[in-house]
Amino acid sequence: MSESEGIDPRRYRAVVTGAAGFIGSHLVEALLEHGHEVVGIDAFTSSYPAALKRSNIAAASAHPCFDLLPADLNELDLEEVLRPGDVIFHLGGQPGVRASWGKDFADYTRANVDATQRVLEAARARQAARIVFASSSSVYGEAPLPMREDGPLHPVSPYGVTKLTAELLGLVYWKAFALPVVPLRFFTVYGPRQRPDMAFNRFIDAIAQGTPIVVFGDGSQRRDFTYVGDVVTALLAAAADGEPGQPINVGGGSTVTVAQSIAIIERLVGRKALIERRPAPPGDARDTQAATDRLHALGAIPRVGIEDGLAQQVDWQLRSMPRLLSSAIVVGGEATHRAGRGSAPRILLYSHDTYGLGHLRRNTTIAHGLLQRTPDLEVTLLTGSPVAEQWPFPDGVSIVRLPPVTKVGPEEYQPVAARSMSAVRAERAGMIASTLLRLRPDVFLVDHAPLGMKGELRLALEMAREELPGTRVVLGLRDIVDEPEVVRATWSTQGVYQAMETAYHQIIVYGSRELFDAASEYDIPEAVRRRVQFSGYIAKDRGLEQSVNGRKTWTQARRAGDRRVLVMGGGGGDAAPMLLAAIEAWESLRYLLNGEAVIVVGPLMAPADRREVERRARQVAGIQVIHSSTTMLSLVAAADLVVSMGGYNSVVEAVAARKPLVICPRTAPRREQLMRAEIMARLGLAQVARLDGEGDAAARIADAMVAALKAGPPPERAWRAIDLRGTERVADLLLEMTEPVSVQVAA
Repeated sequence: MSESEGIDPRRYRAVVTGAAGFIGSHLVEALLEHGHEVVGIDAFTSSYPAALKRSNIAAASAHPCFDLLPADLNELDLEEVLRPGDVIFHLGGQPGVRASWGKDFADYTRANVDATQRVLEAARARQAARIVFASSSSVYGEAPLPMREDGPLHPVSPYGVTKLTAELLGLVYWKAFALPVVPLRFFTVYGPRQRPDMAFNRFIDAIAQGTPIVVFGDGSQRRDFTYVGDVVTALLAAAADGEPGQPINVGGGSTVTVAQSIAIIERLVGRKALIERRPAPPGDARDTQAATDRLHALGAIPRVGIEDGLAQQVDWQLRSMPRLLSSAIVVGGEATHRAGRGSAPRILLYSHDTYGLGHLRRNTTIAHGLLQRTPDLEVTLLTGSPVAEQWPFPDGVSIVRLPPVTKVGPEEYQPVAARSMSAVRAERAGMIASTLLRLRPDVFLVDHAPLGMKGELRLALEMAREELPGTRVVLGLRDIVDEPEVVRATWSTQGVYQAMETAYHQIIVYGSRELFDAASEYDIPEAVRRRVQFSGYIAKDRGLEQSVNGRKTWTQARRAGDRRVLVMGGGGGDAAPMLLAAIEAWESLRYLLNGEAVIVVGPLMAPADRREVERRARQVAGIQVIHSSTTMLSLVAAADLVVSMGGYNSVVEAVAARKPLVICPRTAPRREQLMRAEIMARLGLAQVARLDGEGDAAARIADAMVAALKAGPPPERAWRAIDLRGTERVADLLLEMTEPVSVQVAA
């Protein structure tokens, strides 16, 4: 399609920068109403309260054809976001004339110039169909009235300079690369969702509250006010029929003085304004008025006059602003669950799944426990596990798969696919928030990571607090996170304590207070500690697996005195050293133990490591290697001895089966597995074989295997010290929260 033919208005993929802003959010909703697929990008910067932006975009975020990417345009890999043929509406930037002077000017160049250049480069690389750029009447300065697109451009503020620079960049790309850029120069936009720093918003708020409004100058200065709905019409028309390289004024045809606009607001609010006059600041043009010949030729004639437009803004502002501002402060309030929708309760589970299988296995077990009690429950699981496609989920669980990443170091991650981390993180954060707003669950259960991977949960948690008063947000913490001093420092730095106070209604620790008091050890604040409950350990129910006789996995006929040893690598990501050492240990004990060993490497082991484990196992008699198993409980039940790493699920499965256990804990980057192993050893339920000590790790494993078999069954009191009823307790707690009654949320 050539430029002269425009863009097919029936359907296209639109990318909107600044999507959660005043104009951007209205544009997103209009695009969705027209049936377009929309990707919205917004950094939720502090130019005005982010709570207002989240409210702007909340309804659209629940739409199935909208994807939200909470990201900075200067950090996001835009080439990954864009596709050939996209229509880009570039509205993102740093607004405000008066704040652009002085030290903050760098923010304006970064947001308005640097980001625009990155958008243009990505659009060129991905062959965008059209770029509609939001420029400003500030590019004119004190130009003669009416201001014409081909007239003089002499901005009188640094903000205007950055907008003109960005506009010229677009024109350069049009001339050099035929990149179809259509600049629109907006004239004083107003209407519902107007930014709180803008004049009408401040006037309405002050007049309604009886506080003074500040008027710069004598109030006789004139502005060409443009209603936001008319701006959206112009944006859509420019995408369809705008001529690239030709700037277009978007003015509303309502050129009135500031004093006249205040008089209109006084009539609408029903109160007189208290006016405080100050000298006109530098950077403000005296008068503005748009020449609208090009806008009319585009067919985007403004329809909303100043009286009607201000009436709509006043109505929105007086109804909405108190709710929006108060919702961002506290969690508190009374909420009724499932208001206005069906009777089936909904629970949304989230696990970041950046390493191993622990989070996925735990959430799968909880989902199974929930559905065992309430079969008509709607359970949805957000998971970033790379093996989610092959994972055996319980019937009745819907899966939302996040782009997978893997942990490569402390707080360091990389995508599994060949993508940038910035794009993957933004996509994950948007998917989580959108799923939450679309489902509006009774309960949102977060597994272990209070803020998610690299803070990806922040947007969703804030949306839940502000937009979903009927949703109970619950944090499920693993029994042990890491050494107390490490956790306290990390949580303080990352703002986890604050999130616990403001975002979570309840915290469930998947462990026993008597064995490890996470609330005390991690210094959870007293006000939050009242919301902490210990559930006991989450043990998988046999009903979650297929009915398989685990004894069939062993290939040799069993003779008297033979031992069957099961060696588990968990997810397998870092299990190769332990498995290789266990093979050596088995070889040294084979004639003593007889029997055979089954090694489960785990589905996440690197292919090279798996091949090395298989190669070494083939050299030793009596060893069978399998990649993974969906019937681990059957394998554990048929074993005489279990050797595993110290992961939560592996240890709990062995202890639940009351099997002799050797734990070979990971000690880096966290010492959680070692701490758990030492607790089990103190109870007499396991032997510990550390891999990081001096000397032969295989010899230590062999010694621990012999000691575990010789020790005999632990006393009954040792088994009773491990509370394994966590699954049913967590299910009962969550289901209780779905009851359709009014509840008082902890403040």
